[in-house]
Amino acid sequence: MPLTLRPLDKLSHLSLQFIPMVGLLLVGLLWVGTDNLIKIERQGFERQIHASSAQIAQVYEAHVSRSIREIDVILDMLRYVCETKGLTQALPELQARELFVQFSVFGIMVVDSQGVVLDSNRTHAPKVVRDEPYFRHLSEARIVPDTPYFTKARVNPNTQEVELVFAKKIHGPNQEFAGLVLLIAHPAHLIGGYEEAQLGQSGLVGVADQNGMYLAVSVSNQLLWNEPISKHLKDASWDANGRTKAIMGVTPSDQKTRYLSARRVKDFPLVAVVGLSQAEQLLNFEQARHTRLWQAGFASVFLVVGTVLIYAFAVQLARSRVRARKAQDAYHAAAKIGLDACLLLDVVTDEQGATLDFRVADANEQAATLTGIALTKLVGGRLSVLLPGEPTQQTIEALRRVVESRQPLDAEWRNTTPEIQARWLQVQAVMVSDSVMMAVRDISERKQAEADLQQHNADLSALNDKLTQAHEQLVQSEKLASIGLLAAGVAHEINNPVGFVLSNFGSLEKYLTNLFELIEAYQRAEPSLSPQVAQELATLRARIELDYLKEDLSALMQETKDGIGRIRRIVQDLKNFSHVDDAQDWQLVDLHEGIDSTLNIVNNEIKYKADVIKAYGQMSRVQCVPSEINQVIMNLTVNAAHAIGAERGRITIRTGQDGEMAWFEIEDTGCGITPENLNRVFDPFFTTKPVGKGTGLGLSLSYGIVHKHHGQITIKSEVGKGTTFRVTLPIEQPDQSDLSQEGEATHA
Repeated sequence: MPLTLRPLDKLSHLSLQFIPMVGLLLVGLLWVGTDNLIKIERQGFERQIHASSAQIAQVYEAHVSRSIREIDVILDMLRYVCETKGLTQALPELQARELFVQFSVFGIMVVDSQGVVLDSNRTHAPKVVRDEPYFRHLSEARIVPDTPYFTKARVNPNTQEVELVFAKKIHGPNQEFAGLVLLIAHPAHLIGGYEEAQLGQSGLVGVADQNGMYLAVSVSNQLLWNEPISKHLKDASWDANGRTKAIMGVTPSDQKTRYLSARRVKDFPLVAVVGLSQAEQLLNFEQARHTRLWQAGFASVFLVVGTVLIYAFAVQLARSRVRARKAQDAYHAAAKIGLDACLLLDVVTDEQGATLDFRVADANEQAATLTGIALTKLVGGRLSVLLPGEPTQQTIEALRRVVESRQPLDAEWRNTTPEIQARWLQVQAVMVSDSVMMAVRDISERKQAEADLQQHNADLSALNDKLTQAHEQLVQSEKLASIGLLAAGVAHEINNPVGFVLSNFGSLEKYLTNLFELIEAYQRAEPSLSPQVAQELATLRARIELDYLKEDLSALMQETKDGIGRIRRIVQDLKNFSHVDDAQDWQLVDLHEGIDSTLNIVNNEIKYKADVIKAYGQMSRVQCVPSEINQVIMNLTVNAAHAIGAERGRITIRTGQDGEMAWFEIEDTGCGITPENLNRVFDPFFTTKPVGKGTGLGLSLSYGIVHKHHGQITIKSEVGKGTTFRVTLPIEQPDQSDLSQEGEATHA
């Protein structure tokens, strides 16, 4: 049947004419916003590319600086040997001292002042280099910088290999020109192992001189040399740190546009250049741009379809209002037969329109049952009169907020109204025209079930936490035991070969003594030999530096004996720390020995951060499990070292005895422990170290070990000054039958 519209519906019908116009406006705004978003994203991509290029250039500059500095050090070494041992003795001297292998990847040549190559490690080395530019430059220049002189890359006609020549001047006794030391390297030595993951398939990385020519450059994974740098880069301005601003330039060798960054190599007249291909780097942006365009297209279709649907919905809205009344009648009927107590409340206001109270306009039988008030008395009554008291005033205040905010209420309240028998109520309220529809349900049984379930879950969680902690501590203990067994086994295996090495070394020392006595006897017999033979022996003695050899061998023998002795001490400390040779039961031990052994084991953790001060007092032997007490000492000393910052600190270890109790303290000058963490340091898995630096089990395990030994572990700490751990142990443990019982352990 035809729909008759009320005046408000007619006004809504007129507003439908603007829906298509709004839809078109939104589509236009969508495409304008998409275009601006694409521009912003391109700018962001380019900033990221420039930043990546600058970062790679910084790393590459450091690589080039290291490479050139390595070449500089090698040339200085060669020059020093040439100036001290002679030009012809330089390479043999380095070979004799086994230093030559350090730069065997390079070509080495020693040239005299006439340009003649005296020695080289290359089979195809030239005989004369006097016509080479580097020889003429260095031989004629009066003042030469101490950095290596280098040439452009060129192809060696003998080997057909590309090479760079680095040269340094050799000075004579009076600082005159005595020759050159040369180092020949392949240009790839300056490029390094930069992979596609860093630069991409079309990336550029190279090193250029100050004239704008590349000594070596890798362009799209192809090695080139003597290529000009980009004109845009050559004309770029440099900042105070020797860097160019991020620029775009065209590479002459392949005419590709790249994002370029350059840095001057520190201490050398070179420039490190890195370039990222524009087409390659913007590939992800192009994909993102196509995605944005597709998204805008889909959104446009969605807006058009949405506009059509909204228009159709607006048309149907008027028809829906006709059916709304029927739905209200059906809802009223459902309230009568439902389980909830339903009340329709009219708002009672004062002259200014402020809400004062609510009057029950309608209610169902469930409402009468819940409140204990007859339905005839309930309907028409005001809430403040029907249920007087503070709880009702709070309910009225909540309903007032519903009226003012027009927002529905859904809450669960603990009932304190004596007239209502339920302990928990679920209250829902919503505005219906100018009235409030409120539904109330008794949820006492559900809340009791939830409380029981939460308590059960809490009990299960606590039990699971205890099981997890016990499991983690057991795993940690097993790991420590395995490490101890492994360390003791390795120490035992090392001890045997060290023994016969030391024995053989003693024999060797004796043989060398006898040999030197024989040589001295030969020396005393030299006057009886012919002058020619005596001269040959004197020459041989000078060549092998016999006197220096005798002194150096004596020092070497003593240093080697000291080293072997230190190995034996470390092996013994490992065995003492693990106590694998002893039964893992209670023993009377000297705690000082355990502390010394443990400090030797963890020396690498401590020696770079702190000085260890030992203040040992008088102490009887203590009955304990040695490996476990050593574990406590190790945990406390390592924690003390970790607590010390960048500035070198101090770790003080004190011991003493008070009656039947022995004690030791480990004090550090570290950062200290904050008061809020002081009572948690012995909790399992609690740690203030960064992720991956600590398990949080060290102090927990130490606490358990001291607890097992019927001892105490206390802690004093002050933030910024340091921490002191004090462990007190009984000299003798209680009866062996009680050792498994729980002792006493506290922390302050």
